[in-house]
Amino acid sequence: MAGPFAENWAGADGPNLMLRVIDESQEKGLRHFFFGGGEGVAELLREKIQSRFPRAQIVGSHTPPFVH
Repeated sequence: MAGPFAENWAGADGPNLMLRVIDESQEKGLRHFFFGGGEGVAELLREKIQSRFPRAQIVGSHTPPFVH
């Protein structure tokens, strides 16, 4: 990644990037919606994130059925 954010986000993998975004969003009032994954995964993620980041605004989650 190039530009002014490269130093701050270098080496960020998906899970760590998500946690950092959610943490920083608490101050900015950003909202999050979790979509996808296996049955119950989005709901479990919502519970875990809300526990770790109590001021995070998780507005919903949905796991649609997987169709082959």
